[in-house]
Amino acid sequence: MKRVVVIVATVLVFRNPVKPLNALGSAIAILGTFLYSQATAKKKVEGEKKS
Repeated sequence: MKRVVVIVATVLVFRNPVKPLNALGSAIAILGTFLYSQATAKKKVEGEKKS
């Protein structure tokens, strides 16, 4: 979530131009981070069930 806030803040405050390729790269990075956190949380829950 921190990355999203930083990206949006730089665009709004500093009026950084966002090219489509940059936006795509940011979206992929954010999606990857989200999917990783979901997989980690799921693995933790499954590990707790086995105990």
